[in-house]
Amino acid sequence: TTTRRSGAVNRLIYEGFAVYLQDKLGEARSFPNFGRPLDAAAAELARGVASLDELNAVRFPRPLGTVLQERQAYIIAGSFVKFLMDKKGGLEKFRALYASGDYQATYGVPFSALERDWRAHLPRR
Repeated sequence: TTTRRSGAVNRLIYEGFAVYLQDKLGEARSFPNFGRPLDAAAAELARGVASLDELNAVRFPRPLGTVLQERQAYIIAGSFVKFLMDKKGGLEKFRALYASGDYQATYGVPFSALERDWRAHLPRR
């Protein structure tokens, strides 16, 4: 029997990691950002989203597209994971989050503080 780790059921973390890897490693200009830098795309979209709480609450099997338009949700998730990877401790910390789903235990701050830092990190026009 295979059991799913608790962090892996969080679609924001799971799908965001997939988008981050596709953006970092892939050469194809494909969904959701079609080659555009994730943070630039997310900066525009984040203005229309008051909080990431709804995205963070989505669990398998429910898709991210049930709380936000699918392309927007994937761009935001990818950018948020990119922020965690690039600015908050890299792969080792992210692996702990992925396994536990516990932002506070992994990063020492609640999800809301990470979201605030992510938003401040996004490029401004």
